[in-house]
Amino acid sequence: TSIPGNHVYLADFDDSRKIRHIGSHLACFNGGNWILGLSRLALDSNRGSSLVTETGGKLLNNDTIVNIGLQLADACWNTYASTQTGIGPESFAFISSDGNFTGGTPANVADLKFNAQHGFYITDGVYIQRPEVLETNFYAWRATGDTKYLDRAASAVASFDKFLQTPTGYAGINDVNNVANGLVDDTESFWFAEVLKYLSVEYSCFENNRVHLWPSAIGI
Repeated sequence: TSIPGNHVYLADFDDSRKIRHIGSHLACFNGGNWILGLSRLALDSNRGSSLVTETGGKLLNNDTIVNIGLQLADACWNTYASTQTGIGPESFAFISSDGNFTGGTPANVADLKFNAQHGFYITDGVYIQRPEVLETNFYAWRATGDTKYLDRAASAVASFDKFLQTPTGYAGINDVNNVANGLVDDTESFWFAEVLKYLSVEYSCFENNRVHLWPSAIGI
C-alpha cells in the first residue's frame, strides 16, 4: 500500500524479479478482474499435464477478493481525482513501506511533493483515451450498487467535456496535470468501443440480460 493514503496497488517486477512500485492506466483493468473476472492459465496439454488457476470475487463468491478489487478501483480513481483535469495519467508510481524502486528515474522534489498530497506521483501525464479506470469503476458499481461509482463516472464525463472536446469530437491530452500543454491530435477507436460503452452502461439498468438506458440519468 502507498505512503501516504494507504492505497492498494499491484506492483510490477523487473527481469531480476525486483519489485517496481509502478502503475498505469492500462493496468487499472486489474480491479475489475478481481471484482468479477475469472482468469485461467492452462499448461500445454502435450506435456501431459494441465493446471487451471481461478481468481475473481463474484464468480467464486469470495468477498475477500471482491474487497481487494474495490480497493484497487479506489486507488486507480485517485489518479483521476488528483489531477488538474480530473483525468488519470498514462503511468504513475508509488512509495510504500517496502520501497520506492521503479526501475526508472527516481522521484524528484516535485514528484515527492505531489506524492505527499496524493499518495502517488505521475511518471507520464498523457491521456490517450484509455478505458480501464472506467471499466473497473463499472464493475465496482455492478458489484456493490454504491452510487459513488456513478458519481465518479459523471465526474469523468464532465472532465472529458471540459478538457477533451473539440469542434469535431474528443481528443487525448498531452498532460492531465497541465492543460497548457494542449491536446493530442488523435482520437482512438477504443474511445468509442470502450470508454463510451462503459459510461453508457453505467447509467443503465439490467433486466433479463438486456440493457435499458435511463434517459433521465444521462440528461436526455
